[in-house]
Amino acid sequence: GSDLMQAYRLYTLALSGAPELGAMNRLRQLPNLSIAAQWRLAAAYYLAGQPEAASSITDGISTTIAPYNQTGYTYGSNYRDMAMIIETLTLLNRQNEAAPLVKKLSKEMAKPFSFSTQTTAYALMAISKFYGDKDIDDKLKFKWKEEGSTYNTVSTEAFVWQHDLSFDVIGEKRSVNIENQSNNVIFGQTTVRGIPAAGYESASEKNLSMRVAYKDLNGNNINVENLKQGTSFIAEVTVINPGFRGNYSQIALTQIFPSGWEISNVRLDDAAAAVQSDYAEYQNIRDDRVYTYFNLHANESKTFRVMLIATYSGRYYLPAFQAEAMYDPEIYAHNAGRWVIVSY
Repeated sequence: GSDLMQAYRLYTLALSGAPELGAMNRLRQLPNLSIAAQWRLAAAYYLAGQPEAASSITDGISTTIAPYNQTGYTYGSNYRDMAMIIETLTLLNRQNEAAPLVKKLSKEMAKPFSFSTQTTAYALMAISKFYGDKDIDDKLKFKWKEEGSTYNTVSTEAFVWQHDLSFDVIGEKRSVNIENQSNNVIFGQTTVRGIPAAGYESASEKNLSMRVAYKDLNGNNINVENLKQGTSFIAEVTVINPGFRGNYSQIALTQIFPSGWEISNVRLDDAAAAVQSDYAEYQNIRDDRVYTYFNLHANESKTFRVMLIATYSGRYYLPAFQAEAMYDPEIYAHNAGRWVIVSY
């Protein structure tokens, strides 16, 4: 991807009104220049006032990018690069060629949790440039109702209208009906935010695996559902890259512990420091939680250990541990939470 990064540098210079034509010409002469880099370089030439060079670079080259997904470096994907191609085709006034790509990209965007923030941003930017300043009806006009209620009419000049729905019962299902009364296409979306109620979490994983074990200081497995006050023990988490999607960058492991357990900070406690973990890029130890950030090659696993003390007697909830790629929602693993007791 180094050629694409260089093409993007040249594109940003051209966009700012300070093109580096010498560097652009040198990059253009490189053999085996990737498809994505050629399209980005063409955009740079167009912005530098050389549309003929831009057309010459792109004439006859493919608009298809082989599937990939980066969790580091430029955080790119084949759909991010597709968006860049759409942008270039729009600059070159080749909307007929861009239209099928816009349709395909829009279809992919409609899928839940399919894109990273990088790809989403480029997709929205490219599609907005493709459509440009189109004349639209000034108002949103529609009717809507929740299940079991009557229709409400909305007429607003805003482009986005929001309404809070209340769901007071765990597991409750309710439908919302929308009837469009304008000449525009409108899009309805429901968004749910919250923290799973204690006891309702469930284990799940995708393209990543995680194993959690609790051990005494001699390395023997123990049951932490009922610990004696003053017990020292270790939380051991092993995160595994099954190799389906190559190397992973910037995996975040979040461990939140019950308030009745106390974390022994490796920076302050020699005994805790003796509990060895695999290499992490960065680790943040707080009062009740530990954040660990690391890379994980294909078919590689890493194990991280945290020393704990069952300090305060009582009944507490142990939340789920979670490992995820920070820039790819398709890579994650988490276990289920449970109740634990610290007894006298």
